[in-house]
Amino acid sequence: MLRRGSFTLDKTADTYFDMRQWGKGCVWINGHHLGRYWEIGPQQTLYVPAEWLKKGSNEVVVLELLKPQQDKLTGVDKPILDVVGTQGEAHKTN
Repeated sequence: MLRRGSFTLDKTADTYFDMRQWGKGCVWINGHHLGRYWEIGPQQTLYVPAEWLKKGSNEVVVLELLKPQQDKLTGVDKPILDVVGTQGEAHKTN
């Protein structure tokens, strides 16, 4: 399932997309490929460099292969590094 959305920014800064609720796929921001994600990890966030964001309207495209019902993408200030997915469930590592 290809999802397309947009959001507006007053200022740009490095950020991360929280991919923990998504299944498996790829993400693009303003035509730039951010990377791939998979619910089992290892990464749970995708880095979005400030240089790829624009003041005003920004477009995000997500190619989701496992969870076609998923339609909410959240930005977070810091990467999520201490959580690893296991068959769709996130677990904190020691």
